[in-house]
Amino acid sequence: MASWWWWAAIRPAGRLHLMPTPAKGEAMTPPLPTSAPAPALTLPALLAEQQAAQRRQVTDYAERMADLARLRTALQRRLPDFARAMSADFGHRSWHESVASDGVPVLKEIDHIRAHLRQWMRPSPRAVDGNFLPGRAEVRYQPVGVVGIISPWNYPVNLALSPLVSALAAGNRVLLKPSEQTPRTAALLSEFLATLFAEDQVACVLGGPEVAAEFSGLALDHLFFTGSTQVGR
Repeated sequence: MASWWWWAAIRPAGRLHLMPTPAKGEAMTPPLPTSAPAPALTLPALLAEQQAAQRRQVTDYAERMADLARLRTALQRRLPDFARAMSADFGHRSWHESVASDGVPVLKEIDHIRAHLRQWMRPSPRAVDGNFLPGRAEVRYQPVGVVGIISPWNYPVNLALSPLVSALAAGNRVLLKPSEQTPRTAALLSEFLATLFAEDQVACVLGGPEVAAEFSGLALDHLFFTGSTQVGR
């Protein structure tokens, strides 16, 4: 009988769900993707597609909650695959490190956002100068549009999905460019997200520095970059 270690991933209700880790040398299926099919559209065309979708419809509270719940369920189920992919990319990486540092923080962030999203989406009243009474003023929070994410290699799942979660919760569309230095994890992210979201809502673009340079030059409504100052420049 195979030996098993156990790791706990936190559920929304605060309960613990024990997730088995494989014994040394034990195979897990299905095999990891080593590459992902190239998008049918160029980067500018992908951006235009998402911009058009955002103009047609902005996701409401119920849709955002459903998107986050679907992402959470799928991520918790696929954490073993992501841990294997990261270990393969790093040469070796502790299973527990991958789950604790890359998986659980994203799950907890989704839980926190889902618990507070309705409140965050409400208009926020503001004081009105006496000259404008009995008028009222409020701030209404709106999505910015298409958010680009360039994520690094060191925590390739957490630093890709955490900003993606926030962008979706705010009603935005997302273009993600994961690091080419963790190719198996990047390919798995691309495959994973394609099973959950239409391309006009979330799209993952793979490639090296030349793709990142083109990506950062797009007319995105917001760009979320995590990395060194040298690379950022």
